[in-house]
Order: sequence, then C-alpha cells, then structure tokens
Amino acid sequence: MGSNARRGGFSLIFTVMKKLFLALVLLPFSFYAQVTREIDSLLRLLPDARGEKKASLHSGIGFRYLRIDPVKSYEHLTRALHLADSGNYEKVRIHVLDNLGIYYKDRGSYDEARISFTAALEGAKKLGQKDLIGDVYQDFANMYKRMGVYDTALTFMLTALKIAEEMKDNREQITINTNIGSLYVNREEYDQALKYFQQSIKIAELAGDKTSVAGAIIGMGIVYGSRGDLEKAIGQFEHALKIAEQIPDYTQISTCYSNISTAYSLLGDHDKAIDYKLRTVELKSKLNAKDELADALCTLGSLYQTKGDNKKALDYLGKGIAIAEEIQNKECMRFAYESAAHVYSAMGDHKTAFEYQKKYIEVNKKIYNEQKSKQIAELDARYQSEKKQKELELNEEKLKSKDAQLSQQRTMSYFTVGGLVLALALAFVTLRGYNQKKKAGMLLAQKNAIIEERNKDITDSIYYARRIQEAILPRQDSLRGLFPDSFILFRPRDIVSGDFYWFAEKDGKKLVAAVDCTGHGVPGAFMSMIGNAFLNEVLREKGLTRPAMILSELRHLVINALRQSGAEGETKDGMDIAILSVDEKNGTAEFAGANNPLWLFRQVNGTCGLTEYKPDKRSISYHKGLGLPFSNHTIPLQKGDLLYIFTDGYADQFGGEKGKKFKYRQLQEKIRSVCNLDMVQQAAFLEKTFDDWKGGLEQVDDMLLIGIRI
Repeated sequence: MGSNARRGGFSLIFTVMKKLFLALVLLPFSFYAQVTREIDSLLRLLPDARGEKKASLHSGIGFRYLRIDPVKSYEHLTRALHLADSGNYEKVRIHVLDNLGIYYKDRGSYDEARISFTAALEGAKKLGQKDLIGDVYQDFANMYKRMGVYDTALTFMLTALKIAEEMKDNREQITINTNIGSLYVNREEYDQALKYFQQSIKIAELAGDKTSVAGAIIGMGIVYGSRGDLEKAIGQFEHALKIAEQIPDYTQISTCYSNISTAYSLLGDHDKAIDYKLRTVELKSKLNAKDELADALCTLGSLYQTKGDNKKALDYLGKGIAIAEEIQNKECMRFAYESAAHVYSAMGDHKTAFEYQKKYIEVNKKIYNEQKSKQIAELDARYQSEKKQKELELNEEKLKSKDAQLSQQRTMSYFTVGGLVLALALAFVTLRGYNQKKKAGMLLAQKNAIIEERNKDITDSIYYARRIQEAILPRQDSLRGLFPDSFILFRPRDIVSGDFYWFAEKDGKKLVAAVDCTGHGVPGAFMSMIGNAFLNEVLREKGLTRPAMILSELRHLVINALRQSGAEGETKDGMDIAILSVDEKNGTAEFAGANNPLWLFRQVNGTCGLTEYKPDKRSISYHKGLGLPFSNHTIPLQKGDLLYIFTDGYADQFGGEKGKKFKYRQLQEKIRSVCNLDMVQQAAFLEKTFDDWKGGLEQVDDMLLIGIRI
C-alpha cells in the first residue's frame, strides 16, 4: 500500500488515485495483522470440521489469503470448490466461484475470471439470493474496471446498486455509489462522479458512517484535482481530514496529508507541500509503520529536491533508503535510488550519481525477476492443486496454452525491461564518452588516438542501441498483414530514432500509430522504447481499442513514469501521436491525436479531395489541462480511401533552392498528385521527393509517414 501511495503522491495523485483511492482510504494499517489473525482462527477450526462447515472454512481462508498470499488462496479455494461440488453445497460453491474470479482477475487472467464470475452469477440467480447476485455484479464490474472497459463496468455496478436499493442495504449502497463515482472519474465525466460521491456521503451521514463519508469526500477532492481546481481539491481533503481526525482513522489522516501535500506541490507552494509531508512522516514514525515511513521519507526528499534544497533532500532520501534497505522495500529503494541519482547529478557529483543509477538498475532487475518467480510459483501451485483434486477439470491443452501465454508475457516483459536498462546504460556511456572526448580535445596532438577510440566506442554503443530498438519495434512489412496496400516511410535523423511506429490488432480493430517523442538520437530513442512498452501495456492489460481512451491512459502512464507534476525545472519530456483504429467489417475508423492530425484523401468526381481531422493541441505529458479528455473522431470509410498519419519530420525539412521548410501544404499536394498510384509507388515517390528537397543539407529531425489504402 505504501508504495502505491508514494507514487501517486509524488507523480500525480489525481491520476493514480482515480483507480486506487478506495483501497488507500479504507484499508487500515493493521490490515495484514488483522487478516493473519482471522486466518489463524479459521485454520484452528479446520481439523474438527466436516461437510459444509469444512468447505466454508476453506472458502473463508482462501478469501482472506487473496490479498496477502495468492498461492495459498488458490489452494484453499480449489479445495473448497471440490468439497462444495462433492456435497452439493450450492451457496458455498457460489462464494468460491466468485472468489476464484477475483483471484483470476488479480492475476490478469480475465477469460478465466469471466468464466468463474458467470458461473457464480448463474448459481446465485438459481438460488434467488439477491445479496449474492449483487456481490457478483460488483466483482464483475471491478474486473472490467481493471481492464479499462469502463462502460461495461458501469453497467454492472449500476445493476448492483439497483439490487442494493431494493434490499434497502445502506452499507452496500454507500460502497457502490462511491465505486460508481470512481468509475465516472476514470471516464473523466466529473459531474456524474460528483453526483454519486455526494449520494454516498448522504447515505453514509444518515448511517453515521464517518469513515465512508471521509472516503467519498476524498473522491470529490480527486475530481477537483483532476479538473485542475487544486484549491477546491485541497478544501475537500481538509474537510475529509477533520472527519478522519474525529474518528480517528489514521489511514485516512495519512492519505489526506499526502493528497494535500501533492496539491500544494502542484500549486508551486513547496513549503506547504513539505509541511504536510512532514506530518505524514511524523504519523508513520509514531505508528512504527516502516514501509509507509520509508515511502514518506523518500517522497519528502524528492520535495526538497524540487525546492532546490539538495542537502535536506539527501538527508531524507538517506533515511528513507536506510529503512527501505532494512525491510527490503524494493519499490521504495528503486524510487529513492533514482531520486538520489538526480540530486547528485544536479550537484555535479556525477560519480556518486552513477553509483545510485547502478543501484536503481540492479533493484529494478530484482523487482521484475521476483514478479516472474511469483508467476511461476503461482502457476505451479495451481497445477499441483488441480492434479490432486481436479476441481475445475481443465484439460491439458488449456494448461499448455496458459503456460505458453505466461511464458510469452514473461519474455516480453523481460525483453522490454532489458531494452530499457540497456538504453539507460547507453545514455550514461554516451555522456561519459562525450565528457572524455571534450577533455581529450584540449590535450596535445598525441591524444588524438584516444579521442578516436572513444568515438568508436560511443558509435558502437549507439549502433547496438539501434539493434535493440529495431528488435522491439514491429517489422515494417508486418503492416501489410493488416493493410495489404500500405507503406511506412521511416528515416531516423541519427542512428537511433525518437519517432516510432506501432500497430496491433484487437477484437477486430486494426490499430496504427505514428509517434514523435521528445528529442532524437539517444534521448529520443529512450523515450520511444518507453512509449512502445506503454502502448503494448495499454492494449494487452487494458484491452483498449478506442484511440481517445488509449491516449488518456498513455498520458497517465507517461506522467507517472517521468514523475511529472508541473513543478518548475522538471523534465518536460513526452510525445506527440496520431493513432488510428480501423474496423473494416463495419466500414468505420476512429482517430485521436495529440498535436498530430489524420489526413483522409478520397476520390470524388475524379478529384482527390482532402479531409483533415484535427488533433488536440496538447502532448502526451503533463500540462495544465491534465484532466481534459482527448477528442475521438469516428469516420465512415469508403473503399479506396487513403489515410495518412505522420510526425513533423517531413514537413520541417529544410531544402529547395532557398533552403526553406518543405511544409505541410506542399506535402498535401505531393500526396494528391500520386493518390492514384499504389502505396509502394507512393512511398518511392515521396522518399525521392524528400531526398531531392533536402539535397546536400542535413536532415533536421526524425521522419515518419504512414499511408494506408482501405
């Protein structure tokens, strides 16, 4: 819990908390100890239990293990299911299937989760148990929320609310209204979100449930923060804080401190941001909550870094690192090492900065290796349990398919992380080589040989980075598998590129993107690898195919990864993008753009007419209108339509007789002149036009142009 709170607190709590604030608000500090005590009590009852009671005990133990030990959770749940099936204990069976759905959902196995939830829902409906039906609908909704399919999640949650209202179950109404508010925040429909948070508050106040009142008020604060109204957000958090202090609920008190600190940081009031983070540290120290204390100390160090007080930044980062290393909080260690590297770099101590960067890379590797090992352990436990009891009677082909799927995911994760780590190492090699080259250039002539050797090392390293980048990006000719008549015109300015192309297919939708990252060369390539990994994550884990939603999720991931908060002096890196989703079966396309447009050329009465679909004038990075959604254009298609997405490299190229920019209007006319040619011929013509225009001048930027004929 602590690391989630820290990442939301430092980067931008108003995006992370859209998904996580309920857990942070309602989960007590003693959660794990409390659950462990409950499990121990149930385990003591198991030896003497028989029949339905034994099945219920295994079900209860499995449910409690869900959040703290998934392997043991699966073991007990499958035993409970076997006993329920054998004894025809239908109510126990429904509970177990629902909890297995949660288990699969938490593991990202959404097909299995859907099967379990569906079976639980059918069983609950047969029994006519409204409370069980409502529970399953809520869990179904949470699965779709995790997948990013907010429309379906909302439908299920509204159904659960109707059932709770029919049963006059105030407790469920409070929870569901708050969850619906959270879903509307995810959809960036803030007026609706406020409506449901206010309804939750109304019911909770009548019930005297101060904890839920405070939780919903925090939700309202997140709404105002997402809209950019930070003053109102602070007002809501302070209101929630007063209620939490009356209870007292130290988890909510801490959450409010953290949110208020973040809001003041975004407003540029670093003194108040630090003051509230100091309160968080004091509270965590009194509670001896080492995980959360380490997170708070490291976040405080980052706040001092932002303020420019490097001495205090290193002081608090050092304290946080000491605790994090003691308890092996690797997430906190990763954050703190990276922050310390930035501080030492700013102080000019590049040697120490490099040492902390190495520590960051090492702990990053450990985190990913542990995640892979955990997946393997869970898979093994699942196999052993199924082998012994055969509760779910999964066939061998399905198990092999699951193994292959997990193996592929592990391989992709390892490859992506490996690429990022190598690119990071390359950046340091390049920087070090450059400094050495600069010094060597000031020496006598006999040092020239050393300089040449350093240049060769740097160039070799960059060529190696290109091989990594080429391996991660899809093959250009694979686009023709999606669109037979298409082309990609791609030319990096340097050896590696900050522009990149991306395409995929999901649920009958063909997705293509042209992306322009900040910078070119090594810095741009590093950003391109991050962008490619995040696009794959949005598609694979969220299942999103609507371009505007993909851009919104991508923006959240980039802001969090780069720890952007709008503070003065922080990195402004990001990316411009045009993304297209084509549904050929229904003859439509959807488009969304961050600074980059879509051009559609269509033959009308023998003339190739142009329709330009404008992008939103903001990039994929932090900006003042953070909460604003991206526009989603729906386009009816006709056979023969030509679609073009691109970065600015072609139009910005200097050349011609007067050495001026090529410009977009001339590019439009060049495309119009060859719109009757097939796409391969178009690509050859446009590439020659680019080279002729450039002449003997240098290429000024990475260049990417993608053309598709429907």
